[in-house]
Amino acid sequence: MLGREFFAIPEALLEGLEQEALPAEAIDEFKSELIAAYEGALQKGVSPCCALGALLDLVAEEAQRCAADTGS
Repeated sequence: MLGREFFAIPEALLEGLEQEALPAEAIDEFKSELIAAYEGALQKGVSPCCALGALLDLVAEEAQRCAADTGS
C-alpha cells in the first residue's frame, strides 16, 4: 500500500496544474489518438499487456524528462 507521502510521479510535475487551463479539445484529440494507436496495435497482434507496458514505459520516460526540465 502506498503511504500518504508517496507519489507515483514526481510532485514537480503536478505543480501549476491548477492554474494552467488545459485545452480540452487538444486533450480529447490526444486521447483519441492514443486509443486508435492502442486498438491498431491489438489488431496487429500485440497483446494488451505489451501495448500497455509500452505506454507505461513512454510515460515513465516522459516523467523523467519533465522532472529534469523542472529541476527536480
